Amino acid sequence: VLIAAGSATPVTKKQMGILCEDARHVRISVEPLPLIEGGDEALDEVYRAVHKAVELLKSGEQPRAILFETALHGELLNLDEEDAKRHYAGGMSADRINAGLGMIIAQVLEIVGRERIAGLYTTGGDTMVNVCYQLGVECIEVMDYVIPQTDVGRLVGSPYDGLPVVGKGGLT
Repeated sequence: VLIAAGSATPVTKKQMGILCEDARHVRISVEPLPLIEGGDEALDEVYRAVHKAVELLKSGEQPRAILFETALHGELLNLDEEDAKRHYAGGMSADRINAGLGMIIAQVLEIVGRERIAGLYTTGGDTMVNVCYQLGVECIEVMDYVIPQTDVGRLVGSPYDGLPVVGKGGLT
């Protein structure tokens, strides 16, 4: 399972911490500042995370889950301040981070192939949107829910048509 954790809430941080207590789950921390900067810096950070994940997936000891996260390690960024420093429109730093997570998921799937990935898990609504956008998804067919604001579905209308996906709101 590929996990994109774009939410920076304490709830998500605790949940992902518990997930990573299991040695079969691997965390790949993605630095948010290069993603916010964009350009070659962002592409280099995306490539670094993709390369690490592909190595893990091609190893003899493939993990059960790979967690890509930008806000669960280190100091939490104030994204409004990051926008102001760069003279970005409000929310652009968050959008760039989520787009980076989406690019990582898309490239890992493209390199290793769908048959190696059981499904996707995203935390944070904007993260889900960006992952789906990067994958060329037309929509998500909602199948059920685990708890309110945590839906189980399948991707529709992309090369990954039918791939299971769980989307969780950041505060859930």
